[in-house]
Amino acid sequence: DWIIIGEDDVMPQTQEAVTGYLKAAQKGPWSHLCFHAHGDHNPAPLYESTRGVTIWPSIVGAWCTYSAASLRDVGLMDEEMVNAFEHVEHTLRLAAAGYAAPWRGCADATGSEHWLQEIPESLELTSIPFTGRAERTWRAREVWKKKRPDTYRLLWPHDV
Repeated sequence: DWIIIGEDDVMPQTQEAVTGYLKAAQKGPWSHLCFHAHGDHNPAPLYESTRGVTIWPSIVGAWCTYSAASLRDVGLMDEEMVNAFEHVEHTLRLAAAGYAAPWRGCADATGSEHWLQEIPESLELTSIPFTGRAERTWRAREVWKKKRPDTYRLLWPHDV
């Protein structure tokens, strides 16, 4: 019924990395949650709910929880978008279908920073090469703009 995708740059610290996410997803309004504390994109929350979720400004895909129903309904990440915006585009599709927090922001289980840890230096030692990053980013944006201009417009309204 649930799928959790964990990338190799975060590490579970407690069993709540699974159980806490499932409780928050089942109790809260959304079944798609993303770990907020990987990198420095989310210095402060936008909103904390009493239903076990906190809204953060940026979508980070290092640890994601999905209901199987959400993936059946919306589909998987776009494989043409490689290491650039695939989590963001997918999360916005999930949001449009009601499975994720509406833009602006991304929902995470409240307290997840106590359950997961970013692996030290993971951003500096990533296997994703820095060379070619700009090219991957522009290619992903072009794929996104062509396939799904409705969600693309949310991030780049003047670029459609």
